[in-house]
Amino acid sequence: MAKTYGNLGHIHFTRGDLGEAEKFQQKALDLGKKIGDKEVIIFASSGSLGRRKTR
Repeated sequence: MAKTYGNLGHIHFTRGDLGEAEKFQQKALDLGKKIGDKEVIIFASSGSLGRRKTR
C-alpha cells in the first residue's frame, strides 16, 4: 500500500498537482516508516517532489 501511495504521488506530480502529490508522498513516507520499508522511505523522501521543492 505504501508503494501505491508513492506511485499516486508521482502521478499527481507529473500532472502538476503538487498539493495532492505531497499528500500522497507523505502518506507513503508515514506508512513506510510504520512498517519499516526502507525502499519506500527512500523513494518518498527523495522522490521527484523533493527535487522540485529545491529548485
